[in-house]
Amino acid sequence: MRYVCMLLACILLINTAGYAVAADNTASVAGCMVEEQCSEYNQCELMNESETGSVDTGKQSSPGDPGKNESPSTPEADETVTESGGLLEVNGTSGSPGSVAVNPENSTGTVRAAGDSAGITSVTIRESAAELVKYIETYGKLPATVSVGGQKLGTAQFLDLMLKDLLKLAGSTVSLTLRTVGNAPNPSGSATGQLSKSAYLKLASSVLKFINSNRRAPNYVSSTIGKISSDNLVYAVARILKFQKDNSRLPNYVTIKKISASTAPTASLRNTSVTIRESAAELVKYIETYGKLPATVSVGGQKLGTAQFLDLMLKDLLKLAGSTVSLTLRTVGNAPNPSGSATGQLSKSAYLKLASSVLKFINSNRRAPNYVSSTIGKISSDNLVYAVARILKFQKDNSRLPNYVTIKKISASTAPTASLRNRAENDPFTGESTSQYLAATANCQVNDPAIKSLAANLTAGLTGAWDKATAIFNWVRDRISYSFYYNTRYGATGTLKYRTGNCVDHSHLLVALFRTAGLAARYVHGTCTFTSGNTYGHVWAQVLVGDTWYAADATSSKNSLGAVNSWNTATAKIKGIYASLPF
Repeated sequence: MRYVCMLLACILLINTAGYAVAADNTASVAGCMVEEQCSEYNQCELMNESETGSVDTGKQSSPGDPGKNESPSTPEADETVTESGGLLEVNGTSGSPGSVAVNPENSTGTVRAAGDSAGITSVTIRESAAELVKYIETYGKLPATVSVGGQKLGTAQFLDLMLKDLLKLAGSTVSLTLRTVGNAPNPSGSATGQLSKSAYLKLASSVLKFINSNRRAPNYVSSTIGKISSDNLVYAVARILKFQKDNSRLPNYVTIKKISASTAPTASLRNTSVTIRESAAELVKYIETYGKLPATVSVGGQKLGTAQFLDLMLKDLLKLAGSTVSLTLRTVGNAPNPSGSATGQLSKSAYLKLASSVLKFINSNRRAPNYVSSTIGKISSDNLVYAVARILKFQKDNSRLPNYVTIKKISASTAPTASLRNRAENDPFTGESTSQYLAATANCQVNDPAIKSLAANLTAGLTGAWDKATAIFNWVRDRISYSFYYNTRYGATGTLKYRTGNCVDHSHLLVALFRTAGLAARYVHGTCTFTSGNTYGHVWAQVLVGDTWYAADATSSKNSLGAVNSWNTATAKIKGIYASLPF
């Protein structure tokens, strides 16, 4: 009888805690139905029933209009969603993400954070989270310990603290108490993808409940995107807290990424053709964002001067052309007085001959030349760096050398400020693949002749990505009028043809023009409260410039690229982020 009573008591406690233990030692979180669903898109206005439908003033008073409100893929924190099982499994096959060897000269395998004497507080937890992210992205694996407030903790202990701090940021009264937490015995799971704020907060709460019961980290966590391994969960939560430390707010979503050897360079990979071309692509992005050369270029975990990197790029370029030159790193001084203003096209044979000549000059003088004489005139050292970087970027993207290169001037370019980057409507770039954000879709006709012609005209003479994006945004905002209707009616080509559209079609045209100009762009769907006081479903675009996705809402003259003033960005609820809009 006593055992029967104990069994009944245990069942009661478990059920009231919100989950039930399954036979395979799996904790299943109860799911909830989505609050609003519609069988037809146009049946969901996404505005308060008490509203009269009045619209925001400015540029024909863009109210924002509804998109699809069927089970949004990225719900916000105050919505209930159904998660597929919500399972926190403690049994799993062994296997951890790939890792790379730690260089003993550079790392002890322990992450240290500033403020060790301050004790364990939200501040020191977030500082340590930022250091943990840096370690993972340098060495491609979790460290043995994490130093927080002067104490060395296991990664599972630190995950416990991070989860508590995250939930505290979301309004929970959880205490930041340090306790013993065991590591996951058999980490497994390979899911990657985006989780909305509401999803990652719910997941954090579920994992913390599991730790409370088991005093160890789970092997993996089942979510709407699949099974997330314990190690990748640590990485994701650390990045969330790093974002909060840097931006004083939680991100709208987090991208679950694998920790693997490919995320970090090893000593054996340094200065190989692969890392040189990857760094060349990053250099092109920097130049076209900020209109100048950077002070240093990071290659294989080492910071090099631009002349040093030019030396490596020239060697790699000639190696691609059949030379046996070695990719040896050496000291190379910058050009003392860069000069030359030539622009124009060089054929493949011409730019390879020029590369050989410049490398000979560096061999003799151990510095970059001020200029290079060519068939089109004197090319400045800076513009030469830009051209060679674009050649290697082309090779990286297309697995062949280009038939010609256009020598272009690096000119002063308008760049977004830090305060603009940190606005609530803009999101950080987290390293996700951008290929889907450059592709044509049914309503984003990137290859349409009219779209291509307009994009070329709007960006003619502009080298900076920000300048190109601004020119495109301003044209759509100032030339396309606003019309109220639901979902897609015209697509990008029709909106350009008729010079009018709702927020969805405004976004189609913006995204098509951005992508045609070589700028990654995507759609955002949310519920927004406009300056009129009314709340509506709304769609806008985001364009990637540098390390930030900038909001592009061209439906109101109040808005500029990266700065939305026609609706309250602090209270907007994100419903979904898409490469191709599904409605």
